[in-house]
Amino acid sequence: MGNISGLAITSMILGIVSLFLIFIPILGQLLPIVAIVLGIIGLRNINQDNTLSGKGMSIAGIVVGAVALVISVIIIVGMVALFNVIRSSNITQNITR
Repeated sequence: MGNISGLAITSMILGIVSLFLIFIPILGQLLPIVAIVLGIIGLRNINQDNTLSGKGMSIAGIVVGAVALVISVIIIVGMVALFNVIRSSNITQNITR
């Protein structure tokens, strides 16, 4: 067991933080992507360099980042659909009267 990869640690931390920030526009979509990319790069580095460890952290960063990204996209699609339904329905006309 050697040094823990900094990319693996960063990927895992960003993945976890992104779960809490999925409701913030742009940041909620950017952090999971960065976590996934850093996790993949960290995993490659760990597989190529036997002195590095942190494979589990890299995998965790990739998985948690992917989950956060999927949830964030679902929230965005849901909000857009909700706004379109409200805009096209008579709800807004009844509220303004």
